[in-house]
Amino acid sequence: MLVYELPLTIFCKKDIPYIEAGEAAGQLFNKALCLDERFLAYHEEVKDYKFYGHDLPYPGEADGVYRAGRMCALRLRTVKEELADYFLNHLRGIETDTLRCIRADIRILPKRIIEKAYSLTPVVVKNYPQGYWKSCMPVSEFEGRLFGNLVKKYKHLTEKEIDENFDLYEQIRIKNTKPIRVSYKGIGLLGDKLELVAAKNEMAQELLYMALGTGMGENNTCGCGFLNCRWL
Repeated sequence: MLVYELPLTIFCKKDIPYIEAGEAAGQLFNKALCLDERFLAYHEEVKDYKFYGHDLPYPGEADGVYRAGRMCALRLRTVKEELADYFLNHLRGIETDTLRCIRADIRILPKRIIEKAYSLTPVVVKNYPQGYWKSCMPVSEFEGRLFGNLVKKYKHLTEKEIDENFDLYEQIRIKNTKPIRVSYKGIGLLGDKLELVAAKNEMAQELLYMALGTGMGENNTCGCGFLNCRWL
């Protein structure tokens, strides 16, 4: 398994509030997928795990609004080579009402021992109808949801069963003091910035490397749960 990263240059056509930026970027990628019948079917039919994710445009503004007329950087990652190649060949020139992609490049993230993984965008665990996880579940259940989500992605991706009796991390920390709101289909989702001290066992390292390309938690194709890491 390899993680492919596409560094993009994008142009903001309109002012975009921070909480809407992830969804706006996701719409850009959706539009690219709709150019080809096979990838349109992938976009429409794959409901659970699409195996790509992205961060938010950067640099941001101090007032939390990406201003019209600005050029920004954006990163898309995936663990599927065919998706990486498709986006590389189809994103340039794609535009929506809010964004236009000017440039796309590609590189492969190295596989090294991960010391820490940390989310650059909020990690979302949806819990309808109760809402934000802290109001309805203990920390142990929240951690179990994060672990289970990554295991399911890995099994779906590799079509392999694994022994789930391993530690994913040695320590987890929620970095924000209050939940972070992001917009999705007209509603507000609440998430958290996380920092993990990675366990050094083989399976934990494999899942966390995968998570660099798929994201952690849910709504990854709308910019949630995008991870970076520090290698040993």
